[in-house]
Amino acid sequence: MNYEDKFHKVEDILNNWQDKNFTLPGKITIIKTLAASQLVYIMSSLRTCFKSLKDIMICFSNFSGMEKGTKSNGLK
Repeated sequence: MNYEDKFHKVEDILNNWQDKNFTLPGKITIIKTLAASQLVYIMSSLRTCFKSLKDIMICFSNFSGMEKGTKSNGLK
């Protein structure tokens, strides 16, 4: 499986949970346990480009409700 397949799987996971009314700590738990865990192996064994990391951060911040450019999500 390549990076794009895993990224789409992560998007699907987050889309399934998007309509639930979670607090921010609840959303962070979903990201850490269900989404980020899908990417750990492939990102640790393959070279990952900056664009891929940025796409992941955008996906996570969109799910959590954090705006791009805030201190909390690390994107500027």
